Amino acid sequence: MQNTLILLIGIIVAFIVGLFTSKKTSEADAKVLDLTGKIDQNKKRLQQAQDLADKASKEYQDALSKYDPNFYDPNDDGDGKPSA
Repeated sequence: MQNTLILLIGIIVAFIVGLFTSKKTSEADAKVLDLTGKIDQNKKRLQQAQDLADKASKEYQDALSKYDPNFYDPNDDGDGKPSA
């Protein structure tokens, strides 16, 4: 009888410990999912910023090539003044 009572109490304690452990695990999983979502948002934001920077850089280079077509020419032996 006493062994049965100890076994029953052990099962109840194990059940309660299992509940707390599973709750901690699910909270950790939720934190991981939250951080994963934030990382994805940051990647998208960085990609958008990179796209805008690339676009602005291309516009600048296009405007510069209109102003001085020989700017990137390594054989440019001019006096440094724009050709236009």
